[in-house]
Amino acid sequence: MPLLSPPPPPAAPSGGSSRRLGSRIRRRRSRRNWAALPLDALLYIFHKLDHVDLMLGAASRTCRSWRSAAREPELWRRIDLRGYSRPFRETISLDRMARLAIWFSAGQCVAFMAEHGCVDGDLLLFLAER
Repeated sequence: MPLLSPPPPPAAPSGGSSRRLGSRIRRRRSRRNWAALPLDALLYIFHKLDHVDLMLGAASRTCRSWRSAAREPELWRRIDLRGYSRPFRETISLDRMARLAIWFSAGQCVAFMAEHGCVDGDLLLFLAER
């Protein structure tokens, strides 16, 4: 009985698509796992962000490790909410945002700065209790 020869290899695609395929494979291999960054590196980066960006931005919505890093009390020692009364007046309550920032500080808030319209007696009492 004669031996059968193996089937021929598939023909190379024309137009350089093999080059594109190789770059896709390289990109998949070189993807970084940003969730695996150490906490001190994340905190260094998050210190450069604004408090509103930490609360409402991608830092708190990306993954579990970034969300927990964005809630580290070290980031919330100095809370500055000045200049946000106009942009967020229709979408979110500044009182609620200030309370959330104070809650994130976990009792380590050293300085709290906000505009006159945002701060009332109830918020000051909440700040003093925390």
